[in-house]
Amino acid sequence: MDTRDPLTQQYFNGKIKLLTTEQYELNGIALDATTVGKLVGALDDSLILVEESNDDLVFIASHPFLQIDQQRRLTQVEDGIILISNDLFALHPIHRGKGLGNRSESCATVS
Repeated sequence: MDTRDPLTQQYFNGKIKLLTTEQYELNGIALDATTVGKLVGALDDSLILVEESNDDLVFIASHPFLQIDQQRRLTQVEDGIILISNDLFALHPIHRGKGLGNRSESCATVS
């Protein structure tokens, strides 16, 4: 049973398209499209490009609801701790105030 609220169920299911041919792993977990979508809290139907920057992974997501591309950065520090930073996130004004930004943040998970 899905216990998530209706808005989360509607827009945040990890259904994205990866725009990369590289294979990435994080702590032995393959970063496939579903995992990346959940990892960065991307809206369904987002197009996501993965880039390496120094030792970080940068995820750049485009979606019609976004005013600019969303950018999240994963940094792995000592003891395997993973930090997720929300570098850029801006919804178009017509999509603001509905809770999508909060859910994008709360849906970003590392399993």
